[in-house]
Amino acid sequence: MKTTKKNVVGKKMMVGIALFSAFALVGTGFAAFIISTNKPQEITGAIEIGKVEEKSVNINDIALSNTKIAFEPKAEDAKGRVRYDGKESEALSTTLTFTFDQADTVDAIHIDLEVPEGIRKAASDNYITLPEIAAYKENTNELIGLDIKADGSTTSAVVSDTEGKDNTKSVSYTFSFGWGSVFNSKNPGEYYDTDENGKLVSDSEMKSTLEAFQKELDAAGTMTVNLSVKLN
Repeated sequence: MKTTKKNVVGKKMMVGIALFSAFALVGTGFAAFIISTNKPQEITGAIEIGKVEEKSVNINDIALSNTKIAFEPKAEDAKGRVRYDGKESEALSTTLTFTFDQADTVDAIHIDLEVPEGIRKAASDNYITLPEIAAYKENTNELIGLDIKADGSTTSAVVSDTEGKDNTKSVSYTFSFGWGSVFNSKNPGEYYDTDENGKLVSDSEMKSTLEAFQKELDAAGTMTVNLSVKLN
């Protein structure tokens, strides 16, 4: 279906997903260091309404189950060269929920996730992986995004009737980040302390890798979820 400006309703949600990474390098003589890109704290969790081109459909009740993505050791990781420092623990997923009315006129809700350059760089360097809604077309700055069909046929999302509201649908969609091939798709706390290849990595190489990862996340900022309506 072709989408034109006339049949698109747009909203932006400042995800307020702060990125952290705190690796306590214990047993190596290194001091612990914190990776933090929570610079725009004042807008954490804020919802910003984007330009509305067509007002027949309303997207409401936008929320995230978790407003922080944390690239941290797992909370239960209490031992080893890289371990939980008692402050922040791994949190890689969040669930986006919202409702939309005039459901019989809607073909799909399109969602995408704008991520800062530092996060894209960390993904391209294989430190982390991005959710599908943060995928860009090759060699462009254009997001691919995901169409969540109003009829519920999109398997990665749950679309249901909203109780007590006629012609209104509720949507739930979970998206997740992950660890990249640099860490063998594992949390670094597991990779460096339990993975057979990770255990062979020297302390100095481990420190260098984590500092390089830190540098890329330090260049990042808040991510933004964009939602728009595609009409029938």
